Amino acid sequence: MKRPIENKEYRHSLGVSQSTIKGFAECPAYVQYLQEQEKTMPTDPMIIGLMVESMLLGTLFKHEVSPYSDFRSGDAKEWKRRMESAGIPIIKESMMERIIPMVEAGKQAFGDIKDCDVSVGIWREHAETGVLRRVLLDLVPRNRPIISDLKCLADPSPNGFARTVTNLRYDIQEAYYTRLFQEETGEPTRRRMEWWVIGNEEPHLTARYYIPQSYIESADRQIDFWLKLYAHCEETGVWNGYTPKPVEVDLPKFFVPFQ
Repeated sequence: MKRPIENKEYRHSLGVSQSTIKGFAECPAYVQYLQEQEKTMPTDPMIIGLMVESMLLGTLFKHEVSPYSDFRSGDAKEWKRRMESAGIPIIKESMMERIIPMVEAGKQAFGDIKDCDVSVGIWREHAETGVLRRVLLDLVPRNRPIISDLKCLADPSPNGFARTVTNLRYDIQEAYYTRLFQEETGEPTRRRMEWWVIGNEEPHLTARYYIPQSYIESADRQIDFWLKLYAHCEETGVWNGYTPKPVEVDLPKFFVPFQ
């Protein structure tokens, strides 16, 4: 366990993250792609989310705020080139205009962050396969049996969060995070995730959510299956696409062939 750990250092460390393992929901070849993507510069939406986390929770995120309003001048272009060459994300003025009200909304909703560990990195081998797993936890309270994760979403409503859980498989993230934390700490009872959500558009509504425990138990089984598949792909060196053999597809019911 390393606490705190800077975001870039974590992303470049060894181990299979929950973001990578979820790639098996597509196909093995996509997992390889995701592993490489994790080491690249974060996108602007990712930078906004990481900056909100840093300002609100105190997580470690190395960055530089741009002293230029745009990058058209020679000096601005050179400064931008140096930052990108060093792998340092740039916070633009337009980003800060979005970030600050989100942080303020988070402070009102979640209060001062006290008695917590932030940016907690954990690396552990999977007992059955030997695959090295890694997680980066946003916030680990010392006086509550939870792990908190902050999300900035377009739709922070209960229905919107439920759709996002389904689309982005937050159930996999929770199962991955809480299992590694329990393995690392030896706590007798496995923690739950409390999801802190901030709307990334005005009026920046906020919420706290739990995912039903039955979904986490199902996610555990899915993770074990995917880790076995990961170990097999590593051993054979074969990372297939959607299907290695020709298959007949099922056409949608609305498709009517010409008579």
